[in-house]
Amino acid sequence: MRTYNTNATLRELSVLCHDVDEPIIVQDNGKDDLAVMSIAEYKRLIQKAAAVPWYLRPAEPGEPAHSVEEVYTLFDQSEADIAAGRVYPADEVMRGLREAIKGGRV
Repeated sequence: MRTYNTNATLRELSVLCHDVDEPIIVQDNGKDDLAVMSIAEYKRLIQKAAAVPWYLRPAEPGEPAHSVEEVYTLFDQSEADIAAGRVYPADEVMRGLREAIKGGRV
């Protein structure tokens, strides 16, 4: 992400936001203060966040990661996958995860 000092005008920031495809970090006295982005970039990030399954989303501070009902739902889904033969060796799964992380897909 780019950084920009607070002496910039809003118009300059607006132009810059539309020229880059990522949020711009605005600093105040050398410290990160704000993240600014175009509406198109904001919508893209919202869509990307919405695509994350509920069971992979982080919990709010002070809240449990999943409710009891969600955990039971995950157990039920897991048992159904096992019964249907939708299982993979752990080394295959880990290799796929590493590749996805290195490729920026996760």
